[in-house]
Amino acid sequence: MSGYYSNNYTYKSFPTIHKALMKLFQILFCLLISIGITHASSNEESMPPKIAKALKKFGLSNDSISINIADVDSNTTLLNLNPDTVRNPASTMKILTSLAALDILGAGHLWRTGFYRTKSIEDDTLQGDLFIRAGGDPLILLEDMLASLLALRLRGIRKIAGNLVIDSSIYDESTINSTPLDGKRDRVYNVPPSALSINFRATQFIFSPDRDRLKILAYPPAINLRITNEVQLIRGNCNGAWRKLLPSTSASSNTTHVRFTGTYPKSCGEQSITRSIQSSDQYIYGVFGALWKALGGSIAGKLGYASVPDDAKLIYERVSRPMFDVLRGINKYSNNLMARMLLLGIGGEVYNEPSTPEAGRLAIKEWLTKQSLNLPGLIIDNGSGLSRNSRITAAGLGSLLQYARNHIHYEEFAASLSLSGIDGSTRKRFSDENNRGRFRLKTGLLNGVRTVAGFSRTVKGTNLRIVILHNHPKVNYSNGNAIQNTILKYANENF
Repeated sequence: MSGYYSNNYTYKSFPTIHKALMKLFQILFCLLISIGITHASSNEESMPPKIAKALKKFGLSNDSISINIADVDSNTTLLNLNPDTVRNPASTMKILTSLAALDILGAGHLWRTGFYRTKSIEDDTLQGDLFIRAGGDPLILLEDMLASLLALRLRGIRKIAGNLVIDSSIYDESTINSTPLDGKRDRVYNVPPSALSINFRATQFIFSPDRDRLKILAYPPAINLRITNEVQLIRGNCNGAWRKLLPSTSASSNTTHVRFTGTYPKSCGEQSITRSIQSSDQYIYGVFGALWKALGGSIAGKLGYASVPDDAKLIYERVSRPMFDVLRGINKYSNNLMARMLLLGIGGEVYNEPSTPEAGRLAIKEWLTKQSLNLPGLIIDNGSGLSRNSRITAAGLGSLLQYARNHIHYEEFAASLSLSGIDGSTRKRFSDENNRGRFRLKTGLLNGVRTVAGFSRTVKGTNLRIVILHNHPKVNYSNGNAIQNTILKYANENF
């Protein structure tokens, strides 16, 4: 029976079975082709035509950009392109540093800067040194320092017979990279962290035409800053001529000499440039001396560094703004110095002082593990994104934004981001009535890198989280912004 059925099946039914198999193969083949075509269409559709056209316009390929856009309420991905490609995030890396700080340090974290003495105050004279124990406060503005010195004056000190001594032991400053990323050491965005940072170590030079000469003023003033003005005031069109008045500097042990040369058209009116032209030591001593003098005080000694002695007495303690105020400065205005100091603060909190950048990196990675946040390919470097080494994926950055959306301090974090058309780094973007204030964004910019990440509420009422990481040698400020704007407008109109 078995042979019969076998022979019958094999020989008598073969033509019919052959036809059936051939038909099945045809169906399967068509199905496979259909699947392939569908997959190809899906890939093409993942890049909307408007966005593809914007990239093509500037000669940039689809693989140069990563996009991760999702409905943040349902955590549903809406637009995903190269989400797992590891890229340089530039300053959007500050999002990671900020969120880690909110958890590790706390939203209400305060930094303290103490003023101490070891000698008595007789009449109005401090008989010895004035010690400042630096607390790593990322946001000591000029007015904050002035208020602190006024507090010293109100406590009966007018003359300081000794030195100004800084205790910077909160950081191991030998581990901090002070080499400027682009070689421009006088740019404020390149200023490296120091335990006592005043006014971001920035000096604003104000150019003011006055009759037949150009006045050059420095703000803040410094008792050890000397300006040589050799600029000729001329007639003619401005055409941004004031931007060419770049200072040449030289420094002795006690004084910084700044020299300006060239011409300045009267039509430019009053203009200014901001530079960092003094070392940390010179800046602290110069600004302290000028403010102290303005308050009627004097100091006999110089600047030194040493730990505050155990028997020192506290004269006054300055308490910083809370963490969420600091985050506004970091994210709205992309302040690199503050972000780098925040990384050091995180390291010091977890691994004790003196803190190092490596301690900050390790502390953040431990925090990521604790929060079950997996960020493949992550390289943190200095915490600010001002680095050629920093790396993250769009999907990884998107997961951080999702974490932020569900965070108890989401409102404080979101408030730290730039509001489109209103403030911060996007104050000049999306200023039209429909989009003004619609996007809360953190931007990033390096040569060949343009990035943005944050939140928005679309015209349809969808709450989005958005990440765009664009890395390509041709990417710059203008074409990067144009492509980002196209993507953001597309998301706003279609989701």
